Amino acid sequence: MLSALPGVSGSDMGRQMDNVERLSRAGQPGGGGKRPEDMSPEELHATLWEILVFRDNVMRAIETTVRKRTFCQTS
Repeated sequence: MLSALPGVSGSDMGRQMDNVERLSRAGQPGGGGKRPEDMSPEELHATLWEILVFRDNVMRAIETTVRKRTFCQTS
């Protein structure tokens, strides 16, 4: 669905999405990673930062798409 957004590089967004999914699975049983409770503050900060950067990129892409569509409709 993210790759359908105009102007979004599918490979870059896909790579970020894969990283976030990997981080999500890491805290689950059998996921092979640490639970948030077991992370050092630095590890937790790095993990949250990666998730928030992905979220910001998705929101920027959505806002840009909405802005372009709104501009095209008013012109």
